[in-house]
Amino acid sequence: MTACLTIAGYDPTGKAGVLADFETFKALSMEPTAVITAVTAQNNKRVRAIHPLTPSLITEQFNSLKKTAAIKIGMLANAAIVRQVAKLLPGNVPVVLDPVLRASTGRALLEPKAIPTLKESLFPLCTVITPNRSEAEKLLGRKIHDLERAAEDLLALGPEAVVITGGAQADVLADSRGVKIVEGKRVRGTARGTGCRHSSALAAYLARGKTIRQAASQARQYVRRYVAST
Repeated sequence: MTACLTIAGYDPTGKAGVLADFETFKALSMEPTAVITAVTAQNNKRVRAIHPLTPSLITEQFNSLKKTAAIKIGMLANAAIVRQVAKLLPGNVPVVLDPVLRASTGRALLEPKAIPTLKESLFPLCTVITPNRSEAEKLLGRKIHDLERAAEDLLALGPEAVVITGGAQADVLADSRGVKIVEGKRVRGTARGTGCRHSSALAAYLARGKTIRQAASQARQYVRRYVAST
């Protein structure tokens, strides 16, 4: 099996974070590995506590693992972790960043003061970033009225491609070829962790050798199937 690595937080419910990434990787016939960045105490109603790990422990986890075919990055908690993860990325595998800023219950999962560091240190190292509309607004510092323009503005920050997720009918992808609408009608549901599963599925498809556009389309379809099954 091809190995895929998630660098993200631990959610004890298994609905999001590294456990959701593991489930996605395994569903797509990938061998899952993980570097945990933070341990959270949370449930479907609220986040009770967040305990970021030290950059040195994150490094020890990373160095203990074998080579991987793709990397998904999720919750990073603070600027020190953002900077350390940027140093660890090997540079020769696809990297998908889900810029997790807040939990679905509202609590910040990345310190607001770390957002500039995320954009400056990590975006230029990423193959794809996958913010939802709310995250894209925080990253750009403005309300979004045109998703295609927003995707292009995020692309200018350095990643190879941007996928703004969560549209009722489609996601919006921007890359060097322009803007593409990734179609697929949203399935109604209340599932948590869809952003985690989308980004980890996208990483898995890139590990299989799919193009970014192919991987984005197949990742959206994977999330639709997941929501429909919950």
